[in-house]
Amino acid sequence: MCSSVAVSTLVVTTLLDALKREVAFHTRHAARLRTWISAHDGSLDSAVACLYERFAPDPARTIEGDAEAPRPDLAQYRRDIAAALRSGLTGPHDTEFWGQWTRLGRIHVAWEVPQHALAAAMSRVCVALRNLVDDSMETAHAERDEVQDALVRVVALELAVMLSAYADEASLQRRQQERMVALGHITASISHELRNPLGVIGLSVHSLSKRVGQDAVAARHLARISAQVNHCSAIVKNLLAFIRDEPAERRALDLTRLAAESLDDVAIPPAIRVDTHLELRQPARGDYLLLRQAIANLLRNAVEAVGDAPGQIELRVVAADGEVTVSVLDSGPGFDATILPKAFEPLVSGKRLGTGLGLTLVKRAAERLGGSVRAENRLVGGAEVAICFPHA
Repeated sequence: MCSSVAVSTLVVTTLLDALKREVAFHTRHAARLRTWISAHDGSLDSAVACLYERFAPDPARTIEGDAEAPRPDLAQYRRDIAAALRSGLTGPHDTEFWGQWTRLGRIHVAWEVPQHALAAAMSRVCVALRNLVDDSMETAHAERDEVQDALVRVVALELAVMLSAYADEASLQRRQQERMVALGHITASISHELRNPLGVIGLSVHSLSKRVGQDAVAARHLARISAQVNHCSAIVKNLLAFIRDEPAERRALDLTRLAAESLDDVAIPPAIRVDTHLELRQPARGDYLLLRQAIANLLRNAVEAVGDAPGQIELRVVAADGEVTVSVLDSGPGFDATILPKAFEPLVSGKRLGTGLGLTLVKRAAERLGGSVRAENRLVGGAEVAICFPHA
């Protein structure tokens, strides 16, 4: 039985072989390029600069004007281009070659470089390399033509690999959109079905509260029921706000109370020890109910991950350096390697009976607060999921 790594390598090799056939890039072309570059390796710098200068200014200006976008590491970008171009000329044109050019393609997708601009830039690279060949092989006309032919083919192969990243990204976005549509339908349906029963429960509690008289125990239980009904109603409201994409509230937050009430919302077995760590060096503002729901979702996930065995959960809340970070750590088995990269996508779950909505709602809550989320497996075992958002 093939391992996942072997299957992945097989898929990449198959795709790469298909692209080689498309551009008619053969072993003789690879050998011709290796021979030429072995004598002119230092000449690559100008070709690297050609591609670098085509893209570097635009992403820098675009990203500097957009606080939401990741900032490019242009020095690393240039090193990546140099390594990829050298890989194309020296070979082997294998899975490592594929990985280098796929990474560059994804960088250009993230920087929103249009495909036509990418094709134009690679055309300029091809011209720059062919000029180098002309300068280095002025008299060897037959050999020069062979090298230039090989250059055209390998640049076409490199461009094809990069454009495959665009296709992958488009496919991913389409799947996410389909899941978001499905999530919207599910959310609207659940919200509609819950509103009426919650209303009936609320009215019944109100009627009963007038009849319990001096029965303190009954009054206390009715008050708890009423509080939970109100909390459920708030969750329904947040679900509807999620599909309507309403902005989050910005009010002063009592983070100590938030941590305590989020823990109260979750049934935690006696075998699981819960530690709370608060580091509140700055005041914070945000949407209290939205955060409470998100933290409760993280805590429920942690409880389910630990299971029935003795374990530990830690809730950390840190308000410092201009942002608030809420982390939930558990001693469970951690995320499955196939689930972790897409843990926050809608309808993705590693649990047998999971809906795949919990972490999606957590991510949406963070985004509505202008923040982000992360999930990772801990070196000591278990998982950590964190919400991070600006404190003001």
